[in-house]
Amino acid sequence: MPPDFNLRPPRPGDPRPQEIDAQSQAIDALFGPGVQLPPRTPGEQALLDATGAAKASARIRATVADNGTQVTDKGAFLKQVLDAPSGDTAPQEASLRPGQ
Repeated sequence: MPPDFNLRPPRPGDPRPQEIDAQSQAIDALFGPGVQLPPRTPGEQALLDATGAAKASARIRATVADNGTQVTDKGAFLKQVLDAPSGDTAPQEASLRPGQ
């Protein structure tokens, strides 16, 4: 018995989860199932070609998490920004103080 009794058996003919590519899953999550993106402009395609986006490793997350991967320390400020709690920051009340 599975620990989650809400699991349903797969429907015949449905694609297996491993067969659905990550980009399609992301598009469905962001815009809803069945949404088709417009074709890329020549500028977008040139940018993707120049950066080698089509040659990205499928194991990039494993590579980044590897202890042998070299990283650059971006400093304490970036850590504070990333660790900041989400919510209303009331930008109209923010002030800039020299030296901070």
